[in-house]
Amino acid sequence: MDRLPVRHQGPLTIPSTTKGPGRCAAGPLCAAGRSVTLSREAVSTSDAARWLVCKVLVPVYNRGDSMTGFLLPRPPRDSGWESDDLDEHDLPDHVELIDGALEAMSPQCSWHQEVIFRLMVILDHAASDDLRVEQRMTIRIDRKNRPEADLLIVEVRPEYGRDTRWFRPAHVRLVVEIESPESEERDRLLKPGIYARGNIPYYLRSSEAVEGLPVLHLYRLEDGEYKLVSEQYGRVVLDEPVKVNAKLDGNW
Repeated sequence: MDRLPVRHQGPLTIPSTTKGPGRCAAGPLCAAGRSVTLSREAVSTSDAARWLVCKVLVPVYNRGDSMTGFLLPRPPRDSGWESDDLDEHDLPDHVELIDGALEAMSPQCSWHQEVIFRLMVILDHAASDDLRVEQRMTIRIDRKNRPEADLLIVEVRPEYGRDTRWFRPAHVRLVVEIESPESEERDRLLKPGIYARGNIPYYLRSSEAVEGLPVLHLYRLEDGEYKLVSEQYGRVVLDEPVKVNAKLDGNW
């Protein structure tokens, strides 16, 4: 089981197959906000453990003979989560807010991380002194949306220091999403609309490799919607906000 589903928004009710009140077959207390580790044996043999994996666990890592996840707490209000809540609650890393609901990304494969790294190096090298490249930071679009981008190019401004946890969309010039099977629908259909609401000028999406190379789709914001500008196979080509034409070398 390489990917674990990622959402739990309501009260946590453990099915009757658990061993003891409030406990899963793997042993740890199943309370919101607590870390839970399940052995592969428990997942394969226990209805309760399978229920946790399929319904409520936010993945932290999945290696060897165990899976570790984090149970998201209930929203602090009936209307759901808000952008400021991400700074005020003890949540796992790389949780984003989409339409008032928390979303957590599954652990990524080596190919995904390699594309992020190579793009970051290329964009950072091309960026002028008034721009900076950030990795996996959130953008505060509005009260109900604070998505996390794989990469983004943002203006250098005095209000952004070492403790910065999010950026204002007015200062973001380009967002990059590296598509994975888990994020495909979100990166193609959901997040472009959210970024467009923030008036972010450019959106760059990398899809699965073709003949060993990623495909980069560049969109420009026009009349409130992203319009496809170009598709490049194994290359990143930009005129704005940085000028770059570089090959993405690598064996993926």
